[in-house]
Amino acid sequence: MILWLCRLAIVMITNKIVKIAISLLEEDMDTIEGVCIECGVVHHGVESDAEKYKCDNCETNTVYGADQIILLYG
Repeated sequence: MILWLCRLAIVMITNKIVKIAISLLEEDMDTIEGVCIECGVVHHGVESDAEKYKCDNCETNTVYGADQIILLYG
């Protein structure tokens, strides 16, 4: 039961990150924004194909470009 709840939480968090990336791309297909997949903070000045950039908020290397998030998780 606990494992199932953990998996559900991961799916919900991933869906939230993908929705943020989609909304960024809907606003501007040439967006230079990315999202931290750890804490969900949007970062400006991130290339669309960025992977493992450092997050200023949670200090992990988990910032991905909006396009890259869609490719990996969408």
